[in-house]
Amino acid sequence: MRSVLINFETLSLNSTLEELPSYDCSIDQHVLGKDLDGLFSKDHQLPGVLIMDHKKLAGVISRDTFYEIIGKQFGTEIYLRRAITVMLDRIFH
Repeated sequence: MRSVLINFETLSLNSTLEELPSYDCSIDQHVLGKDLDGLFSKDHQLPGVLIMDHKKLAGVISRDTFYEIIGKQFGTEIYLRRAITVMLDRIFH
């Protein structure tokens, strides 16, 4: 995982995409929700993660969406102890 600190002072209206902050974070679809919570807790600037099924993209979960779902009634009980694909199913269905 690679994260980049954002220095907005160097950005301007003429900045290119290359100059924008970016993140490179992916996890396997079988990772537990509590482990994703750990990633978000360790890097507070991480906006989200790519969920991979081997080398194929299975989905994307943003920090906001993750904590919105976890914050609902029984969210921690349902999602933290299960594979992150359970949350993906909830998001896309």
